[in-house]
Amino acid sequence: MRRLIFLVCSLSLIVLLLPQAANAHNLCFAQSAFCLDDPFSDYWEANGGLAVFGYPISAAAGEANPDTGMVYQTQWLERNRFEYHPENVGTPYEVLLGLLGKERLTQLGRTANAREAGPIPGCLWFEETGHNVCDQAPNRGFKSYWQSHGLTIPGLDVYARSLQLFGLPLTSVATETNANGDTVQTQWFERARFEWHPNNPDEFKVLLGLLGSEVRSVAQPTTIPMPQPTGLPLPTATALPTTTPTLTPTSVPRCDPSYPDVCIAPPPPDLDCGDIPYRRFRVLAPDPHRFDRDKDGIGCES
Repeated sequence: MRRLIFLVCSLSLIVLLLPQAANAHNLCFAQSAFCLDDPFSDYWEANGGLAVFGYPISAAAGEANPDTGMVYQTQWLERNRFEYHPENVGTPYEVLLGLLGKERLTQLGRTANAREAGPIPGCLWFEETGHNVCDQAPNRGFKSYWQSHGLTIPGLDVYARSLQLFGLPLTSVATETNANGDTVQTQWFERARFEWHPNNPDEFKVLLGLLGSEVRSVAQPTTIPMPQPTGLPLPTATALPTTTPTLTPTSVPRCDPSYPDVCIAPPPPDLDCGDIPYRRFRVLAPDPHRFDRDKDGIGCES
């Protein structure tokens, strides 16, 4: 009888910890008191769920993208930020992730590390930023984690899927103290921070930093009312109104939205792959620099 009672209690606890589906497209979390609605709920489930994104920490609302100044339906999670891009409806890029690794380093007054001397045997080498990604133990660590996780986008190879999820490495590995007070080996990426916790079980030795919580706690975003979800697509993103009618040179966005994962200025001048340091990055229409010659959604592949 005691064993039966223990089993019932254990099953009840598991049920409580799982996200509760309010309907086919909504996931609600008692732990954070927020829900994910379609398409964010589908994206969360398909691309890693709790381990990769964490719990939602805000309701969805209209916010200005910090790189482009455009307003999108946005929702913050513990480890990332979801943006709904209605101009990409019908493509795998309807939901895009924020560059929170880059944003958090900027908040901390830090920049990307200087390039390393060169490739290290057994590691992943990223020529674009000049950094290696290595394992901390045999078949365990940052390299294995980067290679085994990625967005579920049809047509992309394993490398490209991982690149879409985490972005390029911005730093070498260093010992840092995270927001929870843990001193761990750490490496920063454009969209993530990898942390090595050697005392955890194998599947949890690599954890992702809580960048969504950290970035949002420093700079609370300005929210703009957006239409409630309906069966129709949301309106095309509009520019955030400014307080003055004239834009100064420093307020003009210099990152072309056709290249959401890297910062490339719009023309003029016209650029080609030899003029920029990036390779194998995502390209959206209209691609003014024509980086995606074969129209497969990936720019400067060679």
